[in-house]
Amino acid sequence: MKYHQTWPALIEHLQEILKTLRDQLGCMNLTEEKQTRIRLAVEEIIVNIIQYAYPDGRSGDIDFMMVKTPDRVTCCVADDGIAFNPLTVKNPDTESSLLHRPVGGLGVFFIKKFVDEIKYERIENANHITLTWNLLE
Repeated sequence: MKYHQTWPALIEHLQEILKTLRDQLGCMNLTEEKQTRIRLAVEEIIVNIIQYAYPDGRSGDIDFMMVKTPDRVTCCVADDGIAFNPLTVKNPDTESSLLHRPVGGLGVFFIKKFVDEIKYERIENANHITLTWNLLE
């Protein structure tokens, strides 16, 4: 099964994107836990693109592709916004008191926890983040 769609990277499209993701996952015969992990990771990436990829009012798109094979689900999210490799973000300090922690960094940390594999590439001035979940365990 393969699904592909492109949306404007605007907050007003977020609910449509998330509904489409839920609908597509619902057709894949996945466990509720696996669907939740996929939804949370993809949602975090989409929100980050909407908030940070296109500064100064520049418009852009979010390109989304999801492929399910018998042994895995792979999602690729791409944007032609500013270059950002989430794999270079240092893990946040989760030991300190909340009052003493800097703001930010938890989203990427959680994405890394929710996926089996994450890959980043900058191809032709576009960010490509590929997330993979294994179905055979």
